[in-house]
Amino acid sequence: MLIISVITFLVFSLTLFIFGCLFFRNQSAKFFKENTYLKNRIIHLTEKTRIIDGIDFLNKETSNHKDLCNSIRIISNSENVIITEMDKMNGSFKPKAYSSSKELNLESFNSEFNQDNTLAIITGSTGNSKIYDKINDSDLFPNWFNEIKFKYVIAIPMLNRIETHACVYVFFDGHQEFNLLEYKLESIGKLISFYNRIKLGNPETNKDNITFSNVFLNEPNKSEESSFFELDDNLELLKFKDKEISLSNSEYLIIKNLIQKNGQVLLYEEIEKILWPDNQNINKSAMRLHIFRVREKAKDLTNNLDIIKTSRGKGVFLDINIL
Repeated sequence: MLIISVITFLVFSLTLFIFGCLFFRNQSAKFFKENTYLKNRIIHLTEKTRIIDGIDFLNKETSNHKDLCNSIRIISNSENVIITEMDKMNGSFKPKAYSSSKELNLESFNSEFNQDNTLAIITGSTGNSKIYDKINDSDLFPNWFNEIKFKYVIAIPMLNRIETHACVYVFFDGHQEFNLLEYKLESIGKLISFYNRIKLGNPETNKDNITFSNVFLNEPNKSEESSFFELDDNLELLKFKDKEISLSNSEYLIIKNLIQKNGQVLLYEEIEKILWPDNQNINKSAMRLHIFRVREKAKDLTNNLDIIKTSRGKGVFLDINIL
């Protein structure tokens, strides 16, 4: 009888111990999840605040690449920022402006040529921004990167409509969490878009006017959900509910004209005039690529809603009924 009581007590104790472990593990997982969420929100809000700080340097028509470098250093908290400009004659990229706590001799930095297939050439040809690791991606770097102390570098193209005219390098030394680098990449992209708007002479690019305009504001029959689909004309952002995504200048022009069409077809001929207003060097392949990127970004933003449709042989349009 005593043995049965002991066994019963042990089984009960073991069961209680197991339930206790499961409970505390669930509580720990819940705490970790909440803590991670709060940490990411703090990072996100901090990056947004840094954007406003960086805009202070750029809110004037006289802003130049040196000012842009300084602004990028402010919002990214990076060690070095270098802008390489493209030579239209041979397609090479040469460092022209920088911001750093140390003196850099840009004249000693060699140009990057097409045959080198280094970072500026890759970034310029693809038109995509990316984060690179010094150890894993060293074969892509130009020789002058050896003069810079860093562990990670963000490469971002500066686009004049669809053509790359410069490449921005943002260098980070020390450990950086990848999700934080992604936030920084997005913030830098927004600042560059703002800078491009200033250089284009847009009178509405004022740092006190950074608000989202509802793209369906004139649609009285739209559902409440569609009111979360917005376009920021200043930072060239597309926003849906609590998500937002940055656009290149060409993507911004396409989506803005799609919105203005209010569901009507935006003809391919019209897109050509938008991207090549001088009607020279029209590149239909590049146009199709930009349309594809706009569609993919809209899908990512709206959780795979196919909001941009194709009218075969004519053009594209916004399916405003899908929302």
